[in-house]
Amino acid sequence: QGGDFFLAFVFVLVIIVGARYYDSLVDPAATDSGAAYIFRRSGSTWTQQAKLLPPTPYLVGYFGWSVGVSGDYAVVGSEQDDAKANNAGAVASQALQQSNQ
Repeated sequence: QGGDFFLAFVFVLVIIVGARYYDSLVDPAATDSGAAYIFRRSGSTWTQQAKLLPPTPYLVGYFGWSVGVSGDYAVVGSEQDDAKANNAGAVASQALQQSNQ
């Protein structure tokens, strides 16, 4: 409603960035196979912790189409992964490294 006031505070130590148009360096024919990057914050500095690639790069697989965190895992969606069926899609997970901060 008009006049509503929202206030949010988000404390983030890890971000995951999807790059669905990343071209595979393993298979040059697999353009737009995708990638995802994990960054961790320490103080005011963000450092890349990992680069995630699809287990099998597919042409236009779009790994990194969706990204998220579930508990201690990064999850990455691949909209058009062909491993199970044509353009079926898939989800991959990666354990997040714990820091001693």
